[in-house]
Amino acid sequence: TTKEVRSLPAPLRDGGTYQTNVPGCYIIGDVSGVPLIKNAVKEGFEVIGQIAAELKAAPEEPKAQYDVAIIGIGPGGASAAAAAQGAQLRYIGIEQEKILTTIEMYPKGKYIFFKPDTKDWFGGLPAVGLGLTKAKYGAEAARDKTIFEGDLGGEIGRIVREETAILAEHLVRKIPKSLHIEIAPRLAEKVKSELENRIGEFLAKGDPAHVFRTDFLPNRQKIISGFRVAIADQLQLKIPGDQRENILGVWLNSLAEKDVKINENESCKTVLRAADGDYFTIETERTEEKTRQTYTARRVVIAIGLRGAPNKLRLPNEELKIIINGREEPKVLYSLSNPGDYRGRRIVVVGGGNVAVEASVDLVARRDGSDISPRPPGEMNEVTVLVRDYLAPTVKFGNKVQMYQCADDGLLKLRFGVAIKEMREGELVLQDVETGQELETIQNDYVFALIGGERPDRFLKSIGITIA
Repeated sequence: TTKEVRSLPAPLRDGGTYQTNVPGCYIIGDVSGVPLIKNAVKEGFEVIGQIAAELKAAPEEPKAQYDVAIIGIGPGGASAAAAAQGAQLRYIGIEQEKILTTIEMYPKGKYIFFKPDTKDWFGGLPAVGLGLTKAKYGAEAARDKTIFEGDLGGEIGRIVREETAILAEHLVRKIPKSLHIEIAPRLAEKVKSELENRIGEFLAKGDPAHVFRTDFLPNRQKIISGFRVAIADQLQLKIPGDQRENILGVWLNSLAEKDVKINENESCKTVLRAADGDYFTIETERTEEKTRQTYTARRVVIAIGLRGAPNKLRLPNEELKIIINGREEPKVLYSLSNPGDYRGRRIVVVGGGNVAVEASVDLVARRDGSDISPRPPGEMNEVTVLVRDYLAPTVKFGNKVQMYQCADDGLLKLRFGVAIKEMREGELVLQDVETGQELETIQNDYVFALIGGERPDRFLKSIGITIA
């Protein structure tokens, strides 16, 4: 798109320390205006280092129960909590839903990229054991397999097996123990493939057999040592991303093994800087019991993400219930975590951002890397996408291609400038956005309202943080 992407107002903070204009209150991750998982994980680790150093030089504060309170446990907050545990700080982690809900909310099987590619992985959550599945876009370059045939291939194969065992054993130690059996074989296969690629490239400089005898073997230790360093670096720091389930598995198990404790299903209501000392008072509410809790902490890290409560369609009967297979369910849904739960349904997706575009594709197609294929007839849904004006300028090119491919193939209907005028149990009345003219009535089971969420600006301003 050539449309300008407008910068939204963001909280003021120091780019080096992550401290806001409220002394002792820090902000990291999406809510800071600097999105992307890789950045959030890095900032979570770094902010705790900053706080630990600051508190070490500061006088004690007897009125504070904790050294730091971490509000929001997505990737940034989880990284901060793991770092606080490692630094032996007294910390409390507060999450209104579950740990890493931001990751869990992605559709099952979704490949999540760790951008930007130019920055190495760094932080309190590990990347070893990730990136071993097929990426959403692109594939590994094919190598010349003739080098690995015959007597030469036998010798190279023996070397690769020996070196794979050494390096894979070293890397497996960095994976949560509970996942060793599951991940170790894939990790070893990845190491083997990388070694073969590098040895193959080295031998391709000339006649492979001649280069092997005269250059590779005499310098094997030095050459292989360099390969080991490069491969270890790649598998620890240069991870392209992975599927949602693999990320959750590695990170949740890592947090559990580090004994990181988080208060889940507890929402933060207020954060107030004390007038009688160097600390904050944090008030929360436990979701199920509706009971209020009060904590005191010397420092606060805000890592709540950018999206709060989902935006509503503002229809008078938006809470409408429907009966599906004898069970009462809400007609309007605000997220799609498992597309496979919906089969043979008449569905309308409202929205023009990445989430809406991806959901519309997931409801009619199966993904395999960068490829999509239609669902079989028994699993196909009848999907209509309603976009008020145009697709958001932030929609990824690959997502656009896939949605338009589905539209061209007749798998879904794409309608611009159309909105819902009226909603009934089994149908929707559509209208022209510009004129308000009623267009038609369509049969419908579910509506996915994927139109973003409320920004947490009001909460941030209540703390005293400046939004500019």
